[in-house]
Amino acid sequence: MRSLSVSAVLLVFVAVSDASIGRGREPIRKGYENECYVNYTSTEGFRINTYIKLDATRYFNKPCMSMTCNDIADGQGTYEYFRCGQIFGNPQCKEVVADRFAVYPECCPYLDCPEGTPFSATG
Repeated sequence: MRSLSVSAVLLVFVAVSDASIGRGREPIRKGYENECYVNYTSTEGFRINTYIKLDATRYFNKPCMSMTCNDIADGQGTYEYFRCGQIFGNPQCKEVVADRFAVYPECCPYLDCPEGTPFSATG
């Protein structure tokens, strides 16, 4: 029974969003031994050039994403990021542009569906 309910939740999520997850690795900079250096350029051309402390998370709105410094080893800092994915679903639903001043995940677009409308077109 438990696997059925987990599958149902995952099915709804997949029908609504295709999140983007990635990792980066950069050399540690002198004087910043306990921080990940991030030099990231999004597909939209937004640049993030910053430091993130080990085990800390930073939230951004351009691009709409979060980044966490996960590991520092062998002179390298590894960070993980989460971005808004493409949203899709029932054609009766309308994509809403989120608050452009908010940070991840509140800056991600979302679907607004008429009451009682299933997310997926197949119901």
